[in-house]
Amino acid sequence: MEFISYKLNRQKKPINIKTYNLKDFEKIGTTGSGVALKYIKGKVIIFAGEYLYDDFYVKPQQDNDMCVKNKAYTYIRINKNEPCHPKNRLRDDKGRPIKEYTKANDFFNQVKDIRFISDDDLDKIFDYAELNNILFDYYNNRWEIFR
Repeated sequence: MEFISYKLNRQKKPINIKTYNLKDFEKIGTTGSGVALKYIKGKVIIFAGEYLYDDFYVKPQQDNDMCVKNKAYTYIRINKNEPCHPKNRLRDDKGRPIKEYTKANDFFNQVKDIRFISDDDLDKIFDYAELNNILFDYYNNRWEIFR
């Protein structure tokens, strides 16, 4: 069985498409956010489900844009390890707390190197792994028997 992996651009269009064959892998693992595949020779590759693109990029970018638009701010703390209490706020010469406004961030840099697979292919991969008894849990670079 073959499946396609790809990277996504800002408009959610697939780029850098690659095809893989599941017969080349000895273990298939669930990662909680996608799938990990271990080649027979030992190399492990990890893919994320396409549904996570919205969670990793679209939603954080919308939230950040809204905060910048609405001029959201926080007070600068004297000690970063303590809670934001009025006594822990940095103040100017007149005794007013100093504000730090939200800066515009580009969250695409966090997802531009992630390889995605379609949600349908993800389901097919897990079904294939269950049938061939090669489905594992993959966390912290460890393979454990799937329960």
